[in-house]
Amino acid sequence: MANPEVVVNSCSSHEDESHCTFNHHTSPSEELLLEDQMRRKLKFFFMNPCEKFWARGRKPWKLAIQILKIAMVTLQLVLFGLSNQMVVAFKEENTIAFKHLFLKGYMDRMDDTYAVYTQSDVYDQIIFAVNQ
Repeated sequence: MANPEVVVNSCSSHEDESHCTFNHHTSPSEELLLEDQMRRKLKFFFMNPCEKFWARGRKPWKLAIQILKIAMVTLQLVLFGLSNQMVVAFKEENTIAFKHLFLKGYMDRMDDTYAVYTQSDVYDQIIFAVNQ
């Protein structure tokens, strides 16, 4: 396979383009150096987080932040669930208490139906609720 030429640009970003020079012929040692640098960058890019930690010795602080965020969101969900459960239990208990208080002859049953069929029963229920 033919060895491609490496183009080196000696321009800085703030200089005018007319002053830029391109060096099309680099020495073999510079080519090997550039190739080695590129190989190291690519090798590091494709490493997994554990290998990067062992290569550089830096602490994985981004991983720690992600785990902390997961823990915080889980805690918020648990607290919200417990709060919601308390609200539902409070509502059910109050509903049962009000049925006992305002419905004449109410008994706790599984079917939880309560109907009034005659006009005199309706009047009795209204008078009972008003007197309570």
